Amino acid sequence: MLTPEEFDKIKMHAIDSNEFIWTEKYRPQTVKDLIFPKKDKDKFNEWIEQKEIPNLGVFGSEPGTGKSSFLNVLIKELQTDTQWINGSKENGIDAMRMKIGNFATSMSVTGKIKLICMDEADYLTLPAQSTLRSDIEQFSKNARFVFTGNYPDKLIKPLLDRLQIYNLDDIYQNNKAELGLQIVNRLKYILEMEKVEYKQEDVLKIVKTLYPSTRNMIQYLQQNTVNNKLVVSSIASPDSVYTNLLNEIKSKNFKKVRPMINDILIPDNFYTYVWKNMDKIFPMESQPAVIVLLADYQDMSQRAKNKHIPLAALVTKMMLDTSVNLL
Repeated sequence: MLTPEEFDKIKMHAIDSNEFIWTEKYRPQTVKDLIFPKKDKDKFNEWIEQKEIPNLGVFGSEPGTGKSSFLNVLIKELQTDTQWINGSKENGIDAMRMKIGNFATSMSVTGKIKLICMDEADYLTLPAQSTLRSDIEQFSKNARFVFTGNYPDKLIKPLLDRLQIYNLDDIYQNNKAELGLQIVNRLKYILEMEKVEYKQEDVLKIVKTLYPSTRNMIQYLQQNTVNNKLVVSSIASPDSVYTNLLNEIKSKNFKKVRPMINDILIPDNFYTYVWKNMDKIFPMESQPAVIVLLADYQDMSQRAKNKHIPLAALVTKMMLDTSVNLL
């Protein structure tokens, strides 16, 4: 257990005590509570003090690393007028421009710079992206744009050039020691707040296995707390889970595959894993067919209430499609 001095150093500035789900209860409310390198948090605090920010792009392919938390904290701290636009649903040029124009040119309630948040920006059509290029410049006196998404390479270069980019994949990869320690402290803080008995080595094991997804780690804590005690047995890393699943796909063992899919915490991560490891999983002649399948079923997953079902459909298709073979 932590000493009072240790607890004071890592305690969060604010928590939502009305929430039962720990990932929501302990969602960062201030810059201090973000899982981010200190140099970046110092920069964010400068923006808040100046009540001004640049146009931003916040991207990361790994869910649970803080894209939404970063944006929510920014909005809370700046306390300014905000317009949300979902790039996967509102990418019609005329409707989007009208929405942006009406918001950016209207009088601000707070008198501060306005924020236009383009969520899931990697789904924006190319014409919409081209239009936003000029919008960023046209409304620069009144508004700032913040783009979030999984894949920055889906945005055109002239648009990216107008943004200050934070790539969370790179940030988590290049700052493992600093961010790993922040996450360890966050998990210990949550356990202390919830009066859960735990072992230091179990917390370290969780972070090592599930890094970089802080959300997955907090979910794991709540799921494996029994009678106010953290019970940690074996934790399967996502990579090992995916490897086992791919082995069963290769064997075309549907009976084993279905329960394995149900055990995957975040089904959407599987698409990213396969894409990043394509050359290790499939021979070159199978890769074109696999890419088409990934695109179709990942798109389907974005609209699904139960994301395990599109993943099960993808896996079934891989087993049935004679053009798909695994190494």
